[in-house]
Amino acid sequence: MWGYADYNGFKRTRLVSPRMILVAAPALNVSMLSGAADHVLIHEANDHWWRLVYQEAKQQYPEDADALTLTRCDLPIEAARLGLGIAVADDVIAEQELRAGTLRPVQGPRLVD
Repeated sequence: MWGYADYNGFKRTRLVSPRMILVAAPALNVSMLSGAADHVLIHEANDHWWRLVYQEAKQQYPEDADALTLTRCDLPIEAARLGLGIAVADDVIAEQELRAGTLRPVQGPRLVD
């Protein structure tokens, strides 16, 4: 099961402790959060994680930045891999792309999910 639901008769065990990280395709040539607003900010559902990233970095959230909102947690990673922008991504889900080199981490806060 994925998520936080409690079901009668079931025991929850945390298997991984994902962190939200910033990732981008190598071709974008961005390595730090300070350059992120020059690209499309990709996220799932809403800009909650991007706002937290900027808050944690003690930087102003770029309200006028272009953004791409997707509906599943794996889609921001795929969009970033395709070079569409920089994504806030679950490091567990992005691990394979990071190891393969099709995504690179962008320096910024790592947030606990």
